[in-house]
Formats: sequence, structure tokens, C-alpha cells
Amino acid sequence: RLHGDGGQIDQRRFVGGPIVAAQQGDQHPAFHEREEGQKTNARAESHQRRASQQSTDESQQSTDDTGRRPCTATLDEGRANQHLCATTGAPFLLRVILRPPMTINHVDHFRARIASGQPCIGTGITFSDPAISELVGDAGYDFTWIDMEHCPIDVPIALGHVMAVRGTGCAPLIRVPSGDPDTIKPILELHPAGIVVPQIRTADEVKQIVASCKYPPAGTRGFGPRRGRGFGGIPYPEYLTDADQQILVFVQIEHIDAVNNLDEILQVEGLDGICLGFSDLAGSLGLPGQQGHEKVVAISEDVVQRTRQTDKWMGLSMGWDPVTVPAWIERGVQWISISGDFNNLFTTATQILQAARNRTDG
Repeated sequence: RLHGDGGQIDQRRFVGGPIVAAQQGDQHPAFHEREEGQKTNARAESHQRRASQQSTDESQQSTDDTGRRPCTATLDEGRANQHLCATTGAPFLLRVILRPPMTINHVDHFRARIASGQPCIGTGITFSDPAISELVGDAGYDFTWIDMEHCPIDVPIALGHVMAVRGTGCAPLIRVPSGDPDTIKPILELHPAGIVVPQIRTADEVKQIVASCKYPPAGTRGFGPRRGRGFGGIPYPEYLTDADQQILVFVQIEHIDAVNNLDEILQVEGLDGICLGFSDLAGSLGLPGQQGHEKVVAISEDVVQRTRQTDKWMGLSMGWDPVTVPAWIERGVQWISISGDFNNLFTTATQILQAARNRTDG
């Protein structure tokens, strides 16, 4: 029981359900007990329906029938007991309503953005300090691109980056070093929102990669979940209901061989999408360093067009350019990693230094 200016407050918490704290004696339709162990997807759908209905009800009625002013706070699950909507003045009706439960890797946010037709915007992570990822998440990016292929990031460092964005709403993607199943296996146990596999050439490679990310019977992934199962807090049957959908599987199209095999690659079941890589694609065409060459652009446009005719999500990783980035989004790119931590830091650092020198040395 809590106390506030409006009188005594009842606070109730139901397993898997919302928290609603209301002045004693008030009844509210959101008081519904949920059975423990109900499947995650069913919980999320139920929460969403309730949240939508409550939002509609409250938008239509600014006060209840006793004239009290409603005060609503939306909180993350598990944190509602630490917060109370405070108000002063006239008696009030306090409602503390849980948001729909979020996955710890925010893959639901990533999926929702694409489903809404809005592009997911991310940036590259190359430094080892997980504070970089937290900063990027706090800045509002939809995802991070944690680069284990080219950068000094090992599995423990990658784990820090994945954990750092849990409280931000940012979905952590990891570009793995290769498509080798033994390399991918421990990275999956970090429970990122997805993996990006570089340098693929054929549909058979992609089939093996997808199989290594899915549990039997859909695939061959070994069973040893830790973080993804809440460190034992989620029963095995419940975890397995959507475990294969919790981690997205992307492959990079960055070689002309992959372009030539694109139609077969796009037919691989369980593959969520592809991602263009201009630099290596240009190199495979004998045009190293010429990412903007008309041949590279034409081939890339064709890849985007063919991919958008399927159910696969079209991605791109490139440096920031105020003209070309929006242009590729207009062409149909649905998720894009723009620049990276070291580029952004260097650009800002040099701009500040130059501005300071211009003022002091001139």
C-alpha cells in the first residue's frame, strides 16, 4: 500500500500483466490476473491491446466521474515498484501502466520500425568500451553494428556492447568474423538482436549459416542458452516458443558472385535479409576504392530492386553523406548503418579543433 495526496493507494502487480495503482475503492478494467508461464507473444499482444484501449479511453476523458485528475505513468516491467507518479493539489486518480514487455535485445523495436515503413538507422561500433554503445543508444539510434570482423572486439567485449544498450531501446546487431558455425555459436548466446555474416557467395553458404542459428528441427544450433533464457528464469518450453525469431539473420552481399547468386540466396528460408557492402563489391569488380562508380551503383540498385520484391529486408552499411544516404533510403533500403564511432569522433574532433584555431590563431 502506498499513500499520496489523493488518499490511500493500492498497488497491485500481476505476473506478466500491467501494474495499476488507483485510489482505494476505484475499479479499473486493467486489473486482470495473468497466469504464470503464458507464452511471451500472447503476453505482448494482450499488453498491446490493453495499452491501446487505455490510451483511447484516457484521450476521450480528461477526468473521471468524481472530477479527479488522472495521472498516468508508463514504466518498464520490473521497474514500476521503484516509481510513483507524483502530483500535488486536488485529489487525483493514479494509474501506473506497464508498457508491453520488451525483448532484452529490442528486436521487437527493430521489427516494428520496418513493419511501419520507417527505416532503421544504426551506426558502427569499433571501440572496446561499452559506454560507446550506451551513448549511441541514448542518442536514439535504432541499432548498433558491432563489428567483430575488422575490429579488435572479441566475444566478452561484444557482450558488454550488447548489454550496454538493453536500457536504451537500441537493437544490437553483431557483424560476426565469418559464417563458420563454431564462430557464430558463442555469439548467438550473447542474445543480440541479430547477426550479420560477411563475404558470402552462394545460397548453400547461406543455408548453412541459417541452420547454425536455428534450433532443431529447423536447424542445427546447439542448445546452451544463458542470457537469452533469463539466466534460467524462463522455462525451456517458453524460451523455445520464439527463440529462433529472437535473433535476426542477415548476410552481406559484397561480392559479384553473391550478386550473381542473389535470386537463390533470397529464397533461403529463415534468412531475414541482406546487406549491401559497397567497398568489397567494388573490389570484386576490379574497382577498389571506387564505391561511387556507376557500375557499382547500377549493380547495387538492381540488388535493392530484386530484394524488395521478396519478403527479405534490404540493408546497407555506408559512410555518412547528406545526399547519398537519403537517396538509398528512397530507393528502398530499409535498414542502414551509417558511419561509425571512430569516424564520428574524428569528424567532430577536427571540426571543433579547426573552429577553435580559427578563432584563436587568426
